[in-house]
Amino acid sequence: MTSLSNNSTVLDLYPVLQIVQFLPVSFAFPPLLFVFTYLNRMALHSNCRALMFTWIGAFIVMVTINLLMSLFDLAAGHYNPQNISETEWGPYLYTGHGMTHAFSSVQELYIAVERAVACYRPDKYHNRSFNWPIFLLLESIALLWTYCYMLIIQTDNFFYIGATSNTVDTSALLCMIFGSLFIRRMKLVQHDTLNAKYQVREAATVSHIILLIGFVSLFSKMSAMIWVWLFVMDLASFSIITTSAVMMHTVNCGFVGYLFIWKHEGLRRRAVNLSRAYCRTGGSIRTGIMRYADIELRLRYTELEQDTEIHFNELARYWA
Repeated sequence: MTSLSNNSTVLDLYPVLQIVQFLPVSFAFPPLLFVFTYLNRMALHSNCRALMFTWIGAFIVMVTINLLMSLFDLAAGHYNPQNISETEWGPYLYTGHGMTHAFSSVQELYIAVERAVACYRPDKYHNRSFNWPIFLLLESIALLWTYCYMLIIQTDNFFYIGATSNTVDTSALLCMIFGSLFIRRMKLVQHDTLNAKYQVREAATVSHIILLIGFVSLFSKMSAMIWVWLFVMDLASFSIITTSAVMMHTVNCGFVGYLFIWKHEGLRRRAVNLSRAYCRTGGSIRTGIMRYADIELRLRYTELEQDTEIHFNELARYWA
């Protein structure tokens, strides 16, 4: 009672904010790790797959940083921090969170552009190998932008931080929209080769998923930035706005993973098979893994048979 009477609140005395932060982390990690694990088995061009690995990897790093924020505050007893510099690791963690957020937004823009490029000359693009020079150049630009964003964060000017973040997220969404419209237009073009048809179909599938994720992601990020604007207008305390913004970003990462699993047929089937395998084993992890490996092997044979049937049907139609 004495502590509460000396201008202390429940948030100062108990780790309420830190415990609440664990919930979105536990929500986000499983789908992100699942998608990251199975990207190699998706029918993607190597250029798109590399960008996807980088994008999902950035989300995993962001969620990890968010977890470290709560763990370090919990260990140090700073349950209700009033500024970034209250702990010695605070500035580094918040800067890292902002940098991974900016980096992931650039990856969304890259994926939208890459899928549109894949449809421009799909027959030639399909036969090309992974383009290391272009990938390294693009990621260097992304890292340079991330460094510039870090400098903006270090100014502690939340107005510039919020405005810059919203601008990048909106630009990425616009690229997704224009890229999706271009791919939809290319689907109407009659392509001569099977490789071209497969490339356009693959690009259309991924672009549709990315566009849906882009809308959900932009809404979540904008919702998170509302808390930053509330802090700028002195309508909310630092601990509340940072916890809420970080939680919104973490939930957004989880939604991205779940949406990708839900909208991508191959990932959805593997997720269903994995859940069934563990449910039928009564909690035995080893038996569940063995059962899932057997289901996964049979699923690969089924997918191979389906792809072969589609291939020869298209060939018959092409030579008719």
